[in-house]
Amino acid sequence: MEKLKIGEVIYNLRKEKGVTQEELAHFIGISAAAVSKWESGISYPDITLLTGLATFFNVTIDKLLNFKIELSDEEVMKIYSECEALFSNKYNLEEAIEVSKNNILNHSNSYLLKLRIGCLFFAYSCRDGDEIKGNDMLRYAIKLFEDVSVNCTKMELVEGALFQLGAIYTEFEEYDKANEVTVAKRTLTLNLYETISKIFEEPIYDVIRENKEFISILNELKRLETSE
Repeated sequence: MEKLKIGEVIYNLRKEKGVTQEELAHFIGISAAAVSKWESGISYPDITLLTGLATFFNVTIDKLLNFKIELSDEEVMKIYSECEALFSNKYNLEEAIEVSKNNILNHSNSYLLKLRIGCLFFAYSCRDGDEIKGNDMLRYAIKLFEDVSVNCTKMELVEGALFQLGAIYTEFEEYDKANEVTVAKRTLTLNLYETISKIFEEPIYDVIRENKEFISILNELKRLETSE
């Protein structure tokens, strides 16, 4: 789990505000030694003090906790491009692996990033001919893809992760797992078909239901679900 950076945030906010540890401690009602421990990462503020700290620095608690819901797609692609550039140079493989894993640790709530980085590990797993290292990279990719497929709520990302898992499981000759992935993909497609059909049963969507393109999309989803 990523380590909380609240001590670093408090230090930076205090410097920006131009106050001492003693002045901050006096406002919050604690000792200067406690503030020092926060800023050095030895301990964290009690949760009951967060509102007071946020008020003192005039920031949100989210900012105080250095909390970010999710990377934007543009930010993910920037990180992905930087990692891909490292992977593409055969002399930078170790660095590419390390940088990529650190990015996952630092942005553990971004399933798009996990999917993208997983694809890099899969694609470059045979790069230097080292079977052990290649298998380690594939196992790491599996870990990322399984995380996305189980925990992500965005269906397009889940589908992408399942597709990649099916390919890797087949490469490892884990055919039972590959078959499970195939079943999961078909179930996902069926759920999508049923959800869309149910939504558009409402009278307000009469015109849309008669649209040929809409009918074609539903038929294609149904075909995918029933195909072997």
